[in-house]
Amino acid sequence: MGVYGPAIVGLNLVVLLASIILLYFANVLISFYLLPTLDFVEDAFSTVPNLALAVGLLGIIISLVGMAAGAVSSRPGLILHAVLTSVLVLIQLASVYNTNSLRNQLDLKDLSRRQVNKTGLLNDPNFRLRWDVVQETYSCCGIQNLITGFRDWDLVLLPGVREHEIGQTVPDSCCVQYSKRCGYDVLAGETHEIHREINVHGCLPILEDRFERNLKPLLLAHLGTGVVLALILIIAIVLSSAYAAAITRRKQREADRMNDMTQGDKRSIYHFTDRGQPQQQQGTASRSASRTLYEEADRVSSASSTAKPDFRSSAYIERSSTHDTEI
Repeated sequence: MGVYGPAIVGLNLVVLLASIILLYFANVLISFYLLPTLDFVEDAFSTVPNLALAVGLLGIIISLVGMAAGAVSSRPGLILHAVLTSVLVLIQLASVYNTNSLRNQLDLKDLSRRQVNKTGLLNDPNFRLRWDVVQETYSCCGIQNLITGFRDWDLVLLPGVREHEIGQTVPDSCCVQYSKRCGYDVLAGETHEIHREINVHGCLPILEDRFERNLKPLLLAHLGTGVVLALILIIAIVLSSAYAAAITRRKQREADRMNDMTQGDKRSIYHFTDRGQPQQQQGTASRSASRTLYEEADRVSSASSTAKPDFRSSAYIERSSTHDTEI
């Protein structure tokens, strides 16, 4: 496994823990601060929690893939991990950008002064359901303006209200003490004591103050950890790519070694001498030398055939394999 495997497993373990924290962070932004409900003010209010949720979910999956690939030294797994992590880095960078954009928008402190189509929004049944949750959570009523925020409902036709009763009823989520139809016809009489029955402040001023105190520090922490996480992901990409390349080189060396062994088996049919020359080559040289001796013998024989024959006998000793025999 070398040094790459433990490093990849360790980095992906960090990514796994960071992804779990991101899921919790996204849940806080969505369930507690209700940021997606404010997307009519700024798109970043819904983009930031959704991107944090996406990075958290993908980070858990990709980190598990990376730990498995690093542990078993799987080249396809490492390549897949590098590709998926590259996509995750792009999403994380988008998350960092949108988080910074949202924080800059909160720095302007003009959330309650944005120009919005309040009547059109409140007459939308889907938006009204979402806004009821905001009003119940933050004890507010309407969209904008302090003290007179409840007047945003004056031109809204609520369910169960006749047209001539418009302006006299607010949603039940505006009531100080919630009960069924507690907001019905609540504005028909005197309104100088209305704050005892319903919440009178618009929700955007309440949210602006809450965001200034609580959300901005949270976004700043998310921004810093997001940059660190992006750097860790880039390092993980480099390590996975390097490990995959190292596995490829190792397999190539093994293939070359096997190829050399195969070539060695083919050459083994020739028996090498001490000088490293094949016996077949030495045999060829011997045959050439033999042919030279035969040619010399023929030349000598031809020369001697012209001379007078000499019948004098000669004696020589030929060493036998067992005894010396004199002929």
